[in-house]
Amino acid sequence: MTQLAPMPGVAQAPARRASARTRARRSTLVSPGPTLLLVVGLLIWLWAVRVADPSSMGDLGLSTVLGWQYWIALVAVIASLVWALARPHSRPVFPVVGLIIVLFATAPAIEGIARLPTGWVHAGFINYIALHGDVLTGYDARFSWPGFFSLGAVLDAITGQHDPTVYLRWAPLFFELAYLAPLRVIAKSTVPDARAGWIGTALFYAANWIDQDYFSPQALNMLFFLVVVAAVVAFWRPRSPVITGEGGVARRWWRGLGQVDATLGARRQIGLELVLLVIFGACVASHQFTPYALVVALFALLWTRRLPGPELPLILGLMAVAWLSFATETFWSGHLSLVFKGVGSLGSVLGQNVSQRVTGALDHRLIIDLRLFLGLALITLAAAAALRRRGKSRTLEFLAATPFLLLAGGSYGGEALLRCFLFSLPFTSLLAGTVLVGLLRSPRHTTRVPTGQALALVAVIVCFAALLTVVRGGNDAFESFTHDERAAVTTVYRVATAGQRLGATTTSTDQLPWRDQDVGRLIFVDPVAANNAGDVAHSLERQRVNWVILTQNEERWGELVAGLALGWQSQVQRDLMAKGYTIYHQWPTATILEHTGSPHPKH
Repeated sequence: MTQLAPMPGVAQAPARRASARTRARRSTLVSPGPTLLLVVGLLIWLWAVRVADPSSMGDLGLSTVLGWQYWIALVAVIASLVWALARPHSRPVFPVVGLIIVLFATAPAIEGIARLPTGWVHAGFINYIALHGDVLTGYDARFSWPGFFSLGAVLDAITGQHDPTVYLRWAPLFFELAYLAPLRVIAKSTVPDARAGWIGTALFYAANWIDQDYFSPQALNMLFFLVVVAAVVAFWRPRSPVITGEGGVARRWWRGLGQVDATLGARRQIGLELVLLVIFGACVASHQFTPYALVVALFALLWTRRLPGPELPLILGLMAVAWLSFATETFWSGHLSLVFKGVGSLGSVLGQNVSQRVTGALDHRLIIDLRLFLGLALITLAAAAALRRRGKSRTLEFLAATPFLLLAGGSYGGEALLRCFLFSLPFTSLLAGTVLVGLLRSPRHTTRVPTGQALALVAVIVCFAALLTVVRGGNDAFESFTHDERAAVTTVYRVATAGQRLGATTTSTDQLPWRDQDVGRLIFVDPVAANNAGDVAHSLERQRVNWVILTQNEERWGELVAGLALGWQSQVQRDLMAKGYTIYHQWPTATILEHTGSPHPKH
């Protein structure tokens, strides 16, 4: 039978329209001009990290080793983002990913050893759990919230690495990329203008100087936080029309609580809630602070009619209190003063979180001042947006403000304000985006964005990103490490015997890439005083330390943060050698001192 040919313009028309829609979707994701500029920017960035010399780092940290190539690359990547946003119906996913790479991959690409000493401590916890199948009770408060470390031990076994330190170097880039998906869901569900949502997303990364994305429980729990908020705002919407009627604003608001429509069917909604409960359990078992930040965020969503009822925040609050009451008994038993220290005393909390941090040398204080300026600039933009958004949903405003209520609960070791700002940052950034999107408004009767306005938006985002580069890497003078310093640590691991004491020369926070091995086998010691070099040496000698590691980054910490005299470690070394210590081994940036009589295999 002869097959009839389809009539022209009938059968092919739907296919042609579908093909056109597919091409349109593809064109909004990849635009030739912005994409070419992005590729050029990333190539220049690769050049920048290749020629950077971390050994020449100055007191202002990472920015002192970045050449002009880095700054050109940063401008090019941000210009590609704004160029893409200036086009109608654009989705600049690739420029935002490029911005994340430039901002958060620069330090690991330049510095051959993972920065931030706390990440090395976390690797040691994972090693201990992987080796013993349990936590070390009474060793460290963080073992009372072992979820992240247990997950790391499982990952270690699955991958066959048996060395969690391999995750340290690139963890910040991994977590920042992971934040992008839930952040985009939040932007789409709370910001009507798509371009404002993209600008807010870029600002989140350009202002994220808190440096809590390293290999840590708080980095993973920030992901949990964003995922839960994204799920709520995406799958529960305020019922339309808004509740009206007699009575004041407060009464109408009260009547509107719970008037929410679910975008999922009943079974899927139950499934979603079960998934959220699993995330709650992981969050409660892995971090001290995040569950409470999530509780206040969920109540903020309830108050702004994005949740049908208070069940989720109440369940999470009960889980967090139950974990603190029973699972962490070994931590708080006998340490209730630490748990409740500063509760209700806002002045004391602010003093520990602000005034006590603005100390040290001029260069260090400059970095702190710039961090405060960067945060205040973003908050100012967000406040301007809140004043302009009359008659609109206040979900973003509540989510941005409520984390700071947690300051009434205590200082959290002097970091409560930093954590509150971090949990506020996604929503503060999206609010700021609703102000800056005005620079992309087109004049009447045209869709073309004026070049001057686009360049102004480029300049604003570049200022944020440039400041971020300076302040985020501002501590790298004493929080980054050389291969010599790591070699000194591994050498001591090899020669020290069980029960011996390993000493650093800095107080409070170890400025060494250590504690990743031999947790519970060796004793890691800090000096109890660091007013001067003599105090450091006397404290270590009095604590009968068997091995002392002196490094360049420890010396910089003393000079920049503790206010010790230039060359103070040389005095510590001389004082210790006068007390019976000898040089076991020495590198250009590290020295190992051995106490006379400490048994070890000869090298």
